[in-house]
Amino acid sequence: MNYLPFDQLRKSLLVLLLVPTFFMTSCNNDEDDTSDVKASPGLNIDEAATTVKSSLIELNGGFLLHANHISEQMDELDTMGCYDMTEIDTSFSELSDSGDYYVNSDIFYSVTMICDTTQTPEYLNFTYACTLSYSNPNYTAEAEKYGSINVSGFNTSGSLLTFDLNGSQNEVLESVENSSITYTNNVIIDMENVVYNSNAAWQQIESGSGDFEVYGENNSGVSYNYNGTLVFNGDETVTLNFTSGEVVTINIYPL
Repeated sequence: MNYLPFDQLRKSLLVLLLVPTFFMTSCNNDEDDTSDVKASPGLNIDEAATTVKSSLIELNGGFLLHANHISEQMDELDTMGCYDMTEIDTSFSELSDSGDYYVNSDIFYSVTMICDTTQTPEYLNFTYACTLSYSNPNYTAEAEKYGSINVSGFNTSGSLLTFDLNGSQNEVLESVENSSITYTNNVIIDMENVVYNSNAAWQQIESGSGDFEVYGENNSGVSYNYNGTLVFNGDETVTLNFTSGEVVTINIYPL
């Protein structure tokens, strides 16, 4: 039997020992690359605030779009009889002066006049559903929005309408900064006693408050959830108070 010289045997053993190490290192590198992809973050506080903003501003198909449209229709709607119902199909498309905001939406309203026990009109109930695409400096989106809006104050001599809203927004967001990152995002908003001045050409919201929740996940499976309260400040801003303690002020009348 022929035996390998000691030096040659030692070299052969060294190669055999290094081969598993090489493969283990390669596998670990592959795993690290995968984990880097999965580490793409969910929405942070400021980004969550942006999605709340999109549920409020006219140029992303938010609450102000409904409020403005309802106000324009009020002369016809406030003559409805008790529990009369009508339906409205409409569309809205607009680009902001700056080019930073855009919306293209189709909206369906079902409207019912609600009366009190004396058959006096009390409020108009709007249930709505809309499909839309929109963009802002942070995201482009395909979205569905639906909910219920109660409007009162139309049977007084003043110009103020009061809105109560319960609405949901389901959407797929694509990051403007990095188009490889997408989010399946949801926004829920409940607002009450939102005072709207129908005679104001700008900054129509005088006061009001509500609650919000933002939740979802990105295309890497990273989930997030935020909630808090919102307050209309009587100017062009809304303050978002997150339950985690952060406070963010957003402009709801972007140019």
